[in-house]
Amino acid sequence: AQLSGMNLSQFAKTTANPNHIFADDLILDVPIVFHIVHDYGSEYVTDEVVYEALADINRVFNKQNPDTNVISTYKTTIPGTPIRYIGNAHIKFHLAQTDPNGKPTKGITRRRSWTTSIASNQSKADQWPPQSYMNIWLIRSFDANSQGVGAFALRPGTVHNNALVLYDGIIGLSVQTVSDHTLAHELAHTLNIPHTWGNTNDPAIQCGDDAIDDTPPTMGHDGGGCNMPFPLYDTTCATGYMKVYSGPLAKNLFNIGDSVSNITINYPDTTNAENIMDYTGCSKMFTYLQTVEMRAALRSNVANRNNLITESNLIFTGVMDAATKAIKPLTDIAPVADFSTNSGTEQNSYACVGQNINFTNRSWNDTITKVDWVFTDAGGSSKTASSTTTTLQNFSNPGWLSVSVTATSNAGTNTITKDSAVYISKNVGTPAQGYLQSFDNDPDLNEYPIFNYFGNDNKWSRVTNVGYWDNASMCMKAYDDRFKKGVTANMYNSPIGDLDEFYTPPFDLTAYAGSEYCNLNFMLSGASATGNLNTMNDVLEISYRSCGALTWTVLKSITKGELITAGIDTTEFVPKTASDWQMKSYLIPQGARTSNVIFRFRYRVGGKVDDPMTGYRATGNNVYIDRLSFNDFPTDVDGIAFEKNGFAIAPNPTTGSSFVVIKGSNTATKAKIQVTDMAGKLVYSTEADVMGDTRIEIPANYISVKGVYMVSVSTNTQRSTDKLVVY
Repeated sequence: AQLSGMNLSQFAKTTANPNHIFADDLILDVPIVFHIVHDYGSEYVTDEVVYEALADINRVFNKQNPDTNVISTYKTTIPGTPIRYIGNAHIKFHLAQTDPNGKPTKGITRRRSWTTSIASNQSKADQWPPQSYMNIWLIRSFDANSQGVGAFALRPGTVHNNALVLYDGIIGLSVQTVSDHTLAHELAHTLNIPHTWGNTNDPAIQCGDDAIDDTPPTMGHDGGGCNMPFPLYDTTCATGYMKVYSGPLAKNLFNIGDSVSNITINYPDTTNAENIMDYTGCSKMFTYLQTVEMRAALRSNVANRNNLITESNLIFTGVMDAATKAIKPLTDIAPVADFSTNSGTEQNSYACVGQNINFTNRSWNDTITKVDWVFTDAGGSSKTASSTTTTLQNFSNPGWLSVSVTATSNAGTNTITKDSAVYISKNVGTPAQGYLQSFDNDPDLNEYPIFNYFGNDNKWSRVTNVGYWDNASMCMKAYDDRFKKGVTANMYNSPIGDLDEFYTPPFDLTAYAGSEYCNLNFMLSGASATGNLNTMNDVLEISYRSCGALTWTVLKSITKGELITAGIDTTEFVPKTASDWQMKSYLIPQGARTSNVIFRFRYRVGGKVDDPMTGYRATGNNVYIDRLSFNDFPTDVDGIAFEKNGFAIAPNPTTGSSFVVIKGSNTATKAKIQVTDMAGKLVYSTEADVMGDTRIEIPANYISVKGVYMVSVSTNTQRSTDKLVVY
């Protein structure tokens, strides 16, 4: 029988001892790097967790794991040979000590990314050259396409000489770094070992074979653990299982025979269910021939695996001392200072004056002995603290807070300063009655902080080129502009899952406490890059809380058709006419109408998977918000226009009829309504008696032509005009 991907001639080319493969116990050293992809959640594992994960890998690859007490069939030698079933790969993985730029490292990186909670190959954007480093990424959770998966990796033939080399490496849940030898299982995949039932990820198979002779054909197993007799003693697929070897191959592999005569080995019929490449949940061993295959993969030029173990590469990656050619112990280097503002399950980046914020030390790269904190608020007042864990602080001056952290270890110090770490809001509410935010040089614009947590191009910003009423508005750049950058750019950094926010100042809503209605109003304009609403999954979530509260309550989640006011636009969307805008009005609950209510506008980008080459592609487009205000009307009436002009039009824009809402008084009066098109032609006119707030319909059949109309309202005391958009 021929082993998977190997034959005698390949052995002779790739091994130092081609005549005695069984005796080839030269240690093969491999540089490795762990990338922690995180958002400061549970996936932000300590350096010590990484060290233990590496230790578990090396124990398994060198047959030192204490749980190798496998079932009796595999405790002994392969029948008729001196070779034991349990294989020792003699492969050792070492944390890199020099990064690709020649800088010192301990083989651990940390990168904040939204992809940690919807992880896929997209999360591998910080890959180190795979011909020099074995890459492992640790994440919080996988996306919907990989639910239930603990980790995955690509075999060398899959990534050889093609663009998929950008995905070469292992990605797995941080909680499974040592669980059932998960990372050892995936590393074996990168060294060309399939699952015991064959080259498929689905264990729901009747009988399969991995083309490695000392792992008998097997049905797929999925769980069960070490306490279940089946599948541990399963013989379903391997009755009478044996293999015939040529004399030279038998001599090379097993040191038996005369190098001339064929040799037959009667392998056991019992499945090797305790194999690390099975899914039984009882992983204990590699077989001898699996280790031979892995060593051959490391000596093969497929996916440049052979470069990993070269002396020059071990020196390049800092694993080997250039002078002595000895493997170096891991050297202490200065720490990397970092911190987060965790509050529950998410960052607490917005707080009110006097509200406590929990600052958490996240410094890493060495054993931290001391952490010094300096907090400087917008008024110039400073506080200091010293804590290696957490510190609770509050501040008196509104504005952006600067935080500086200095981490110290035996190898040195490092400082990080974030000038806009937290926004401290005033705790006195701005009166909501008559309030209008047009984002056009309004005096309180600096009280609308924007958070681009991941430092990417998809973010909120105030723009001055477009607005509903003027040339200013708040814009969320949700357009995936990698459309313009080609396939390679599409491989990584999809904005899908990205989260960005802006906040309002606190508002005093107590004037509406006794009203039946209290609405948050704003003009919204948005488009979609796809006509398939099933893949348009962007969400604009509006939440609120008072200054004294710690948790947010969702007021409204705007999705799909409600978010898309201007239809489909496959280019980057910018509103062109008033018809691209719609007024949104959302009722604020009675209990929330306090003296200091904050609103949070959170946008999460959605999308879909196109194919393995283009990866994830966002399907939303830019979204704009303008003219934020409040009123106490039962419909989406523009409260500012109502107060200013004495009337308002709702809905506006409209696709059908609309209403003129006239502000009345206790004295009856007559109002005249006239509607003209942009050419000045009168298209509708009516009169009505007004007593109190009155609604007068403009029937749809009079404004059936799309465009802009002018609506004039005349009473005994005034005349006002406003525009009505029909689309």
